Amino acid sequence: MLTCFAGSVKVDVLFRAVVDILNDKHRVGVYCFIKKSRSIFCFSSLSFYFLFFLFFFLNFLFQVSWLENDSKRTTTKKKKTQQQPLDQVPANMSSIDKTIDAKLYVYTIQLVSSSTDIDKLQAFLRLLNAKVLSSDTNEFTFTTKNNLLNAILVHTYPLNLELEELTKLANLLIDPSNITKTDETDSFDVEEFAFGLPTQIENESSLLATAQDLMVDTNVQSSYIGGLKFGSTPDDLLLSFIQAKTIQLSKYFDNVNDIMPLYERVSSDAFQSWFAGVISPYKYYYDHYGQVYNGATLQEYLSAGETLKNKFEMLITPLSAGKVSNIEQWIANVIIPIIMYHNNDFRPLNEWLFYSDMGATVTKGSNKTSPVTKYSVWSSCISSLNRHFELEEFKVIIETYLAACYYFSFKEDTDVVSSVDIMKSYEVIHDTLSLLRGSSKTLAPGSQDIDYGNIPMDCASFNEFNTPSNPLSALFHSECIPELKHAIETCQKLFPINKLTLKKYLQFNYDPSSIDLEREILRITSNINHSNWQQLMRSVDLFKSSFVSEENTNGQVSSIIIERLLFANLFDVADELFFNDSLLPISTNQFYSLVEEKFWASLNHAVNLNEKSGLLYNAHQCLNLFDKLVLKKDLEESSRQQIVKFKHLFKAMHALKNFKIVIVSSDADRNKPLTPYALINSFADNNVMNLITIVLEQNPKSYLAFEKLYRILNDLLIFFGEDGDGENNFYFKKLKTACIESALIDNNFNYAYTQSIELFKFFEDKPNDRRIDELWLTFYQVGKYISPEWFDEPEKTIDLEVLTKQREILSLTIATLSLGENSKIVINQWQSLNDKIQRVSLENDIDKVKQQFAAENTRAVYSTKHLENIGNIANDIINDASKTTNNASEKISNLFVSGLGWAIGANQHR
Repeated sequence: MLTCFAGSVKVDVLFRAVVDILNDKHRVGVYCFIKKSRSIFCFSSLSFYFLFFLFFFLNFLFQVSWLENDSKRTTTKKKKTQQQPLDQVPANMSSIDKTIDAKLYVYTIQLVSSSTDIDKLQAFLRLLNAKVLSSDTNEFTFTTKNNLLNAILVHTYPLNLELEELTKLANLLIDPSNITKTDETDSFDVEEFAFGLPTQIENESSLLATAQDLMVDTNVQSSYIGGLKFGSTPDDLLLSFIQAKTIQLSKYFDNVNDIMPLYERVSSDAFQSWFAGVISPYKYYYDHYGQVYNGATLQEYLSAGETLKNKFEMLITPLSAGKVSNIEQWIANVIIPIIMYHNNDFRPLNEWLFYSDMGATVTKGSNKTSPVTKYSVWSSCISSLNRHFELEEFKVIIETYLAACYYFSFKEDTDVVSSVDIMKSYEVIHDTLSLLRGSSKTLAPGSQDIDYGNIPMDCASFNEFNTPSNPLSALFHSECIPELKHAIETCQKLFPINKLTLKKYLQFNYDPSSIDLEREILRITSNINHSNWQQLMRSVDLFKSSFVSEENTNGQVSSIIIERLLFANLFDVADELFFNDSLLPISTNQFYSLVEEKFWASLNHAVNLNEKSGLLYNAHQCLNLFDKLVLKKDLEESSRQQIVKFKHLFKAMHALKNFKIVIVSSDADRNKPLTPYALINSFADNNVMNLITIVLEQNPKSYLAFEKLYRILNDLLIFFGEDGDGENNFYFKKLKTACIESALIDNNFNYAYTQSIELFKFFEDKPNDRRIDELWLTFYQVGKYISPEWFDEPEKTIDLEVLTKQREILSLTIATLSLGENSKIVINQWQSLNDKIQRVSLENDIDKVKQQFAAENTRAVYSTKHLENIGNIANDIINDASKTTNNASEKISNLFVSGLGWAIGANQHR
């Protein structure tokens, strides 16, 4: 036992125990001796054992010395000895009974304070309890159950008895079931037994005085450490013994675990309640904080009294200091047990959580609030409470928590706290509210009639905010948990998108007039794309259902959504939502207006005519939506007509993109490619032919694509809302003549000739259409055509076939057109061509004669047939010459200006 004891008890405990036993002058002197000797022992095991035996030796000397000097003690305490025993000793007690009483009592104290034989001690107490204490005739003053329990309480130490044995000893006297009566004990002679006990005091008066002093001293010490609850139930009496013994041991033991054996053999409900609510919390406190950070000692803790406040302040200190890693475990193992022990008094915890300057709302080492930290502490606390109590039991915590969430939502908005901290706080709040069981889904009466403008958002403290006068106090009830939870869920979903905080939520919810609907919907859909549009649509629906009444929307929200989808070029999504009726009511004409706006925006900023890429592609996507819109019966007729124009415009641009077209810009005279904007703004108001002229000028072979150019011309005319060709085929003739002139520039006389013949044939079917007269200059240019080769190679023979075709065109011009004053220039040109044909024909025929003659000469064969052939050729030449006529006039053609002057001989070298 000594070896075990030496390993578990510090030497200091031994010193303190010795001092408590030697509490008079004699003891103090011995203590001084021991104290001076401590330096010699050096805490070795041998020294410890020596000190241990020294303690028992001194205790024995004390007992002998005390008994031998009883006469002196009687003299110095005469009055006390005479008064107290006489008052307490029954008058009918004999002198021998008093002596027996004193002997038994003094011996019992000597035995419990010095014996190390637990079996002997138990046997003595069991016998004493059975024969003396439980006797119906027991009238002893000293040897009573109460006095002996006090003696066991005060005079037993772990130096001589194991702690678990102390409980057993006390229970021997307390529990009636431990009283055993046998035949052997029935013959028990208490007088013989008492006088058979060893004693050092033979003087009866000294013995009585010693017993009296011991009883008074023992009872005083017992009351000093709490006293015992005599007269209560055995369980309560045993509990009071354990409580008092714990207080006594706390003076010698810093480590609460060293006295845990004291509680091992106790199982009553009263004890379990006390142990769970007092000792167990401190044990957890000591194991996880006290022994590391030099926290409150067990003696300080027990000395705090029975009030919850003092103990709570000690046990909550580690949380305030930020020294606890697992807050939830601390609350569950330390705070909740003492709250339960004190009749579920949550007031100190509520004060610390929400109001205290050293509580959860303040970060240790600074005066700044830490949003996530305090919400985490609250969550851990509420989580622990929720596992141990019903919601109604800790209602005060929940309602203060609700108020705190609203209070800090005003204090810690986005202008103060980072977005990350706000999101983390909302997550913790939501998790906390989700823990609560049995919360009603019914909102508090009047919670929807809150005057948002009168909410005290600028309160200096939470105390000022959490008052009944606060309009928001209607939400500070446990019945309103679902409302806060819904608000937090809404903020969690929308804050990453449009920065909706709880403060903003309350504003929108209770002050709908402050909502800028368009602005908020645009914020939600600002980054919409193919991957997130469904999520954002749900966010819009959430915002709408939370803050916007159906009757106030009138398709406004849907219009904004369509606008954002089109802005993000999500045409397929807009198509799906509108044509599948997935949006709130939005009219066909509203949808058309939005698509048309997007169409023009894309068209006006497109940089080329390629509808397969860039902004023109977006405009073409709008055109696809138009194709489906025309099937809607409620589409306005003007919109239908406009869609037709858009389609013709795109047909024209699709054809034009194959041509190289550069236009001169007014800014800095820079040449720029043709864009849709330039096409629309530069060639409107009957200027479409100017565009065709540019195409012909900048694309030399483009005249060959007459049909394509004609379709382009007609599509643009339809788009611009011009009359088009109509019955007079004005633009058809204009384009024909432009192509003819372009062919002449390209030295393609045959094409010009063919197209000219087609024009004459075209007008043959329209004898009353005299618009052909306006085309005389084109025909004149065909007749005036001079091939560049004739200038570059003068020696080359002029093509008689070309001259003949020119004369044919001029002949048809003279015969068909009403030339008027222009007839002279046409006839003169015809005459000139006719003369040239005769001259060229004659020259050609002469050359043929010479060639043939030369060939004949080489063969030196001259025949009559050969001479006849020569004569026939000459006659043909004369006949051709006689068929020509001369009828010409002169008029300057616009071709001189357009660069075709050379084609009509303006630069001809004579």
